[in-house]
Amino acid sequence: MIDPLTGLNGEAYEIKAMLSRLIDHLKSREITSVLTTLVTSQSDEQSGLGISSVIDTWLDVSNLELEGERNRGINILKSRGMPHSNQVREFLITGAGVDIRDVYASEGAVLMGSAREDREARDRAAVTAREADLEGKRRRLGYRREALDAQIAALAAQRDAETLELSSEIDTGEQIERQIERDRGARTTARDAVGGSDDGRGEVRS
Repeated sequence: MIDPLTGLNGEAYEIKAMLSRLIDHLKSREITSVLTTLVTSQSDEQSGLGISSVIDTWLDVSNLELEGERNRGINILKSRGMPHSNQVREFLITGAGVDIRDVYASEGAVLMGSAREDREARDRAAVTAREADLEGKRRRLGYRREALDAQIAALAAQRDAETLELSSEIDTGEQIERQIERDRGARTTARDAVGGSDDGRGEVRS
């Protein structure tokens, strides 16, 4: 590990040549090397000392100012031969080491530091409010279903009661009609029996 390259003194072309030979030697021995530079811009001469072409992976660590607060950001400028993200991520130096946080974008901007925490708190509050609203609607839907089920049960009970009552009235009416028919038939039979037949002498023979 060489930290930092910008601390090397000498002519730029000599430093470039020396570093190119060193990196080539380390690669030939399959040794992973980590080189750091202190930069003020993104030009190759300042950020890579003109050796960016021989660097496999190039990370950019920067201080980002947002809403009066400076936060650390990290992104991959290039990584030869492997897929990589192009997003700027916030990273924190903690007691447990470096913590690279997931990207948190809101309204088209990547938020970091206090701005991120404030937005996360507001988003959590909004989610909680939506969940509470949905839960209230679910409860109202449950109450409405119970009320409708009760109404349906009451209507079904009323239907059964009215059906039973009307069926009883219909049965009673049919019994009365049958009784009337029987009585009418009995009277007709009795009249026929009393009337008999006439033999011409004024006597009635049965």
